[in-house]
Amino acid sequence: MSTRVKAIKKEEDFYEVAAIVIGLDGGIPLIEEYDLWRLPSRWSRKGEYPELTLLYGVNSEIGIVVKYPEREVFRKKISAGEEEEFDFIVFAAEYFTGNPRSHFKEDVDIFRVEQFNSSQIIQMIKGEEILPDHAEALMKYINYVYRQSF
Repeated sequence: MSTRVKAIKKEEDFYEVAAIVIGLDGGIPLIEEYDLWRLPSRWSRKGEYPELTLLYGVNSEIGIVVKYPEREVFRKKISAGEEEEFDFIVFAAEYFTGNPRSHFKEDVDIFRVEQFNSSQIIQMIKGEEILPDHAEALMKYINYVYRQSF
């Protein structure tokens, strides 16, 4: 069962916070979980600071430290059944230190972490290899960066 489904089943209001980590030489890190790739993310309860959740989540999932995220790049309310929904929030977070983890405990659903450039990510999105909501956030970010460079 994925972490997304586990968190939705709880009684409290939750949201998911994800990071587009920028500034790593190898590109944007993505996590392979089962047959799809996703951004580093973490579940949090309403009322907690999403930026702090993100700092902890990135470090615990992929082993790097990012600077305090200053820019939210994507937010979407996601339906998770007839009466359930949650907010999905994505920040651009600048890499600070550490090396992306390559080994995971056997009881973790993460298979591996790899870094990808924008062209590779676009191809993965076209091939439906990235979780849909995460793909949507990545495309919005890539389009924003592309517009800023001209």
